[in-house]
Amino acid sequence: IIISEKYVQAELYLAANNKDLSKEILEEIILSNNKFYSTLALNTIIEKNLILDDEKVIKYFELLEKSASTSDQKDLIILKKALFNIKKNDVKAGENLLKKLINKNSVLKSLAQELLKK
Repeated sequence: IIISEKYVQAELYLAANNKDLSKEILEEIILSNNKFYSTLALNTIIEKNLILDDEKVIKYFELLEKSASTSDQKDLIILKKALFNIKKNDVKAGENLLKKLINKNSVLKSLAQELLKK
């Protein structure tokens, strides 16, 4: 409940254009390893460009990968990380992650294959 309240608070700060405070709370949520809100917080950070340090964002992806409770959750995080890399012009890293999903026969295999074609 506390983490969900913090997420709402971070969104309110964003709406009030207080990006620094919002980013601080969202990072705290990511570090809490909450199965739902940590991923949501990272998605918000990426969507709103709150962290400009790509390496820091990648480290957050890795943290979420380690804390994923199911293989499907981990694969979804890997897919998002691949798309983030591609968006940030690290196409090779993104493609390698997509290939990883294909090689492990992930439920996201067909999507990864489709993305590699583009």
